[in-house]
Amino acid sequence: MSAFEELGLVKSRDFGDGRARFTIVKDDNHDLLFDVSTGQVIEFHDAELERLKKRIAKRLGYSLESHCLELHGRPADAETRTG
Repeated sequence: MSAFEELGLVKSRDFGDGRARFTIVKDDNHDLLFDVSTGQVIEFHDAELERLKKRIAKRLGYSLESHCLELHGRPADAETRTG
């Protein structure tokens, strides 16, 4: 996998638990949700979020060229059981 990472085809993610997770690099615009309880990586697209990112960049005086957003969480039902 390190050869693929060196080529820029995958990106390694580390959650500090000793296991590496890899995501495929498709383009410079992607959003990921990492399930910290299972290590599952969920790639998603949200049109409203895309508009918001562009508005934020514009407000800061920039034109957005690319982005990568990472969210880290656990299933909501797991919080209900533990909280």
